[in-house]
Amino acid sequence: MPEMAGFIGVHLGAGNYSESEERNYKKLCRSACRKGSATLLSGGSALDAAVAATMILESSALTNAGFGSNLNIDGNVEAPIFGAGCWAEDARKMGNKYIMDSIAVSTTGCGEYLVRTSLARELASSCHLSDGSATVPLHTAFTEKYLKRAKRKFQHNKHSQFLEDVEVSGRLGGAIVLRAIGPTDYLEFLWAHSTKSMCIGYMLANSESKPKSHISQLPKGSMIGSKVTVEGISLEISPKDC
Repeated sequence: MPEMAGFIGVHLGAGNYSESEERNYKKLCRSACRKGSATLLSGGSALDAAVAATMILESSALTNAGFGSNLNIDGNVEAPIFGAGCWAEDARKMGNKYIMDSIAVSTTGCGEYLVRTSLARELASSCHLSDGSATVPLHTAFTEKYLKRAKRKFQHNKHSQFLEDVEVSGRLGGAIVLRAIGPTDYLEFLWAHSTKSMCIGYMLANSESKPKSHISQLPKGSMIGSKVTVEGISLEISPKDC
């Protein structure tokens, strides 16, 4: 029986990662990827895999989620609004031609700001119409919809009017984007952040694949909240993965 095709992508949130814990951050991402991949290969659904990988992340004291969550002023864990930081759309075809790629986005940052700007949806809309790599559209959308202020309040232009009252240093966020191009034989996995750093991990779901992890950094000298770093990888799904 052929192995189920699949891809696992995770992140630990956009933030300021401790250099002394970098090895552990990356190890945690790889562990979550392995768990998600194993779930798919054992016949689990995409939802099962997402839950399994997330449980690994939320069981660690290293993450600001689940067991490791930062507490609010009352000493409690606050959960974000369900669905506020995610967006996904299926591919669309016109005849035999794909006119839109499949896209999935998961954002990280201040939940209130993610809701105000509809950042996940805005990033998805910009990326899934790209003819080539979505790196430039992702950078442009993140900058215009989240980082830049409108020239005047209530002015109708492409820059964010919804964070007008937020200082540049407070416009902190990040995202991971998974794009399946055409008939899903080619994947693009991108990440972006306006924080100092962001840790991500990814893995193809097959018995021969090994998970990879990476801590992305804002360029030295860049002020947090004023610039966005965008990186990514492309992967081809071989026939044995399908």
